[in-house]
Amino acid sequence: MKNRFYKFIALLLIAAGIAASCNPEEKEKYPKDISFTEYSLPKPSCQWVNLPCDGKIIVIDSKAELEKYISCAEGSYPAIDFSKHSLLLASGKTDQKISSIHVIEFKQHKAQHSRLNIEINECYQYLVEKWCVALIVEKWSNKNTIVLDLSYTEEKNIFPVFISTDIEKWLQKFTTYYYFLPNREKCFFRDILSDTCMTINSVDEFSRAFSCSDESDLPEINFDNYTLVVGQKTERGYVLLENKWIIENDVLTLLVVKHGLHGTNSDLPMQFGGIYTKLPEKPLAVEYYWSNELKSPR
Repeated sequence: MKNRFYKFIALLLIAAGIAASCNPEEKEKYPKDISFTEYSLPKPSCQWVNLPCDGKIIVIDSKAELEKYISCAEGSYPAIDFSKHSLLLASGKTDQKISSIHVIEFKQHKAQHSRLNIEINECYQYLVEKWCVALIVEKWSNKNTIVLDLSYTEEKNIFPVFISTDIEKWLQKFTTYYYFLPNREKCFFRDILSDTCMTINSVDEFSRAFSCSDESDLPEINFDNYTLVVGQKTERGYVLLENKWIIENDVLTLLVVKHGLHGTNSDLPMQFGGIYTKLPEKPLAVEYYWSNELKSPR
């Protein structure tokens, strides 16, 4: 009797082992990372076109399919070996200006189910901003569905501050507002013709940057607490440039709005300026927008 019982138990164990070996999903450990390589087009010669921008993923398995979504004015796009790989193409749009996009994770949760998580960093309201993420993966099974998870973050915005009426009037006098006066002498960037911008963080830097001999009495600014930002951009005709806010990321990005006033055939260097709470020591970049393109996040 004992021998029959042991034989029965052995048969059950063998059957369980065979069942487990026939179910490969039981052997796999989920979730597991999916290996990928980010794919990008050479700019500005090539660009993405005909993107649905619906927040979904297209699986591309041939050169003919890929060429439906790429347009090159010259040259060509990076080749993909579609015998071994597929291209996953995700696209969407938002009414926020996008500063960066990151693939956070790409995991397979079951044999036929995967999730792609993309983080979109936004910085201010814009008209319409389209985005696209392309990933090269090993040949993709059409049975493996992908869920796209989108998360959104906002960059830190630093707005100009009002210290006093006297300082505001002085700053306006020597930037764009009063630049249209006849024979007006440039006091910032006297010998510089190119587009430029600088931060001023001390009285000494202030006196060196300002070059008008008849305006030696500079306004008192507490540079322990504040930073003065002044810049210049050459425009065709009279254009009023207005400092807006600064986006803090790895670099500082100053947004400047352009207001068209009246035309002329001359290229004129227009100046702008603003005061901000003490800025961190990071590189400064400038982006210019027409007034109807930019909406304040406030």
